Amino acid sequence: MRNVRKVLGLPLGIVGIFVVIWFLYDGNIAGIWYALLLSLVLLGGIGGLKIRKQRKKEKMLKEERDSLEARNAGECILPAAGSNLEKEYQELVRSLEELCREIRSEERIGRQEMSDFYGMWVHQIKTPIAAMQLMLQSADSCAMYRGAFGQAKEEKAEKEDPEEKEDLGVIAEMAFEVPEETDSERETEYAEEARQRIRELKMELFRIERYVEMVLTYLRVEDMSSDLSFDLCDLDQVLHRSLKKYSQMFILKKIHLEYQLVCQTVLTDEKWLQFVLEQLLSNAVKYCKREGNIKIYREKKDGRTVLVIEDDGIGIQAEDLPRVFEKGFTGFNGRSDKKSTGIGLYLCKTVFDRLRHRIWVESEPGKGTKVFLDFYREELEVE
Repeated sequence: MRNVRKVLGLPLGIVGIFVVIWFLYDGNIAGIWYALLLSLVLLGGIGGLKIRKQRKKEKMLKEERDSLEARNAGECILPAAGSNLEKEYQELVRSLEELCREIRSEERIGRQEMSDFYGMWVHQIKTPIAAMQLMLQSADSCAMYRGAFGQAKEEKAEKEDPEEKEDLGVIAEMAFEVPEETDSERETEYAEEARQRIRELKMELFRIERYVEMVLTYLRVEDMSSDLSFDLCDLDQVLHRSLKKYSQMFILKKIHLEYQLVCQTVLTDEKWLQFVLEQLLSNAVKYCKREGNIKIYREKKDGRTVLVIEDDGIGIQAEDLPRVFEKGFTGFNGRSDKKSTGIGLYLCKTVFDRLRHRIWVESEPGKGTKVFLDFYREELEVE
């Protein structure tokens, strides 16, 4: 009924003006012009009021939208409906808003459940990994002892009488279950081969552990803001810890390391910085050729001191360089050796963006790759 009054009110009002003026002027033509002028004034006034009211609504909607974007939640407060049609639109908006809230809530719950599951899985799988590491250390010690024992048995056999030799051979067979025909030289070779196999197993186990840590980091990086703790860190100390962690991989591939002291203190989160350095070292070792070289040094770039991690590995194709930090991008090399996950450099870039540091890559296929880390932070001046 209200809409009917609004629709019919204006035409009836104009007609009323013309009728009144017609009777007042006794049908004079001048009265018609006067009635027309009053009608135009009436239309202009009503139009101006509607425009003002519409702009007021638009302003309220814009403020509400900005407020919702700022807090990313909450109920949308719409201006009072001016008609049944506007009321229907507002009901539709509220229904859509409620649906969006439900979807966001379900997504948040799903992400939390996934994070909890993978967190539990990571902690559970670390237990057998730690047990396997202890077993390999024990086996390594046993192999070393066996090789040393075989050599000692050979030296002692030259000095002892035949009866003592026989007793020593029985003890060795009982301790290590060595076949009767196995001589000391072959036993020593076997021990050396066993140690080499154990070193390789340790490296594979280390890689598994790194992948497990990467899964946990991938889950945490989306909400790492709550886990940041900035402090002044000695860059050399962080590098030393990272290099020590990867020392066995350097030894296994016989990689030569050239490390120049950086002598730089940076304001950053030490834990997340160490993750990035370890990931970059992992990539350098993985793609570096056997008996290759890895260099860590500092140099000047655009007037700033940056850290450089350089390897002489297979390099990166020029067309792949702009996309190396994209999530899931493996590039030509990753597709060739089928070992790349496309996650490592993405995590490094994400972490450095959150820390307000810069990271970029320069590479030449067949010659190697350089990764540059810029820790410069603009100083804030408080006025």
